[in-house]
Amino acid sequence: MKSIKDVAQLAGVSITTVSHVLNGTRKVSDVARRRVQLAIDQSGYVPSGVARSLRMSATQTIGVLVPDISSPFSAELAQGMAEVARERGYALMLGNFASQPEDQMRALQDLLTRRVDGLLLAAGVYNHQVLVDTLSRSGRRLPVLLIDHEPDGLHVDSLSSSQSAYGHLAVKRLLQLGHERIACINGPEHLFITPLRMQAWREALQVAGITPESDWSVFGEFTPESGYELGKAMLVSKRFSAIIAGADVIALGLMRAASELGVRVPEDVSVVCYDMHRMGNYVYPPLDSVGSDVKEKGRRAMALLIDRVGQTDAPIRRESFPTTAVWRASSAAPSLAFSRVTS
Repeated sequence: MKSIKDVAQLAGVSITTVSHVLNGTRKVSDVARRRVQLAIDQSGYVPSGVARSLRMSATQTIGVLVPDISSPFSAELAQGMAEVARERGYALMLGNFASQPEDQMRALQDLLTRRVDGLLLAAGVYNHQVLVDTLSRSGRRLPVLLIDHEPDGLHVDSLSSSQSAYGHLAVKRLLQLGHERIACINGPEHLFITPLRMQAWREALQVAGITPESDWSVFGEFTPESGYELGKAMLVSKRFSAIIAGADVIALGLMRAASELGVRVPEDVSVVCYDMHRMGNYVYPPLDSVGSDVKEKGRRAMALLIDRVGQTDAPIRRESFPTTAVWRASSAAPSLAFSRVTS
């Protein structure tokens, strides 16, 4: 394996000059820089990232924790983050958040011990007290950015979409089409985002003079399996003309259940979901969805965090990310058949 000494000899310069070129620690003439770069290319020398990190007290690495690394939402979010990190000369250390507080603490501690330059936590899936306790014990003034989770006393940046707007937009769409019995399959009850979306759903119905019964709304998981099982029960009951799914993946399971039962979407039941993942374009019918541009949100979050690295004394940023909707083909006016069943 070639060493920095080999590069210096091949370039005809000192080891110190090679070091300055690699680390940018002192101005080097253009001629010397080109000679060093040519020697690196010819020799195949690979600088030690670990050694450089120790010298510069920085790793050029950002730690990222997402809800479920296998989910389309997390994958698209991480893709946006990775693009910006690469553009800015950073690498990602991607982790998966567990549901239990003790496992979340270990995941956070693991990233902190690896000396990441910043920490990005996505989509409000963690126990807030675990985050507070773990960061305070670390003793590091580490740049942290939260996505869709209130900082709640933490001196950290945040990037959030209005979760209440999700619920209001979805219900407004269905009310305008003439629906009144609108059910909702939520995400996990313990998540920060779930009660906000659920409360907005309830408020929007009540403003329209509709009081939802207790079984109109259920808690599930962000999985197709959850959408299938809970959606099947709702469809069999024939009590609802429209169902809001708490995520695109929940909607996928719901659509499968509808197909098996011979329930047509949107002729027999309308479906609107949250998250606005692009996969909604490729189911039949294409999904109506409320949310944000997930990949662009990941890009913006990473840019904000990298800007914070080395500037921990700069003012805290609480930035909003726009909420929007795309109406494809999975919702329509309630059918006459449903009206006869419920009348």
